[in-house]
Amino acid sequence: MIPISDESPAYTPYIWRNLTFLFQIGIKSVTRIVKSEAHIHNNFCKYPRYCHLYMRGVLPKAQGKGLASTFMNPMLQGMKERSIPVFLETANLRNLGIYKRKGFKIFETLTIRDHNVFLMSTES
Repeated sequence: MIPISDESPAYTPYIWRNLTFLFQIGIKSVTRIVKSEAHIHNNFCKYPRYCHLYMRGVLPKAQGKGLASTFMNPMLQGMKERSIPVFLETANLRNLGIYKRKGFKIFETLTIRDHNVFLMSTES
């Protein structure tokens, strides 16, 4: 364990929070995400500018309180005003409806082992 003291950087609590989140979603999920990255980034090379929402999530105890919308809505509006496409990927079927309501469409589905990873974009 890394000792935390008064001299630890201010971002130390965020590191612990993020590590906790990664363990909550599971090593298999993290591995699947990393393996899909090369394929996903190949889709971006045709765009001079784009936004990629990477590894976003809300801890289970905070879900259902509008935090995802609070985070995403202003950013999505800003990207829309600048005509910049936004990309994300999810393997969670529950998230598909959330993202579709925000204007995302599935443009490809990858199968990695026994999971489908849905690649989504705001681009028409």
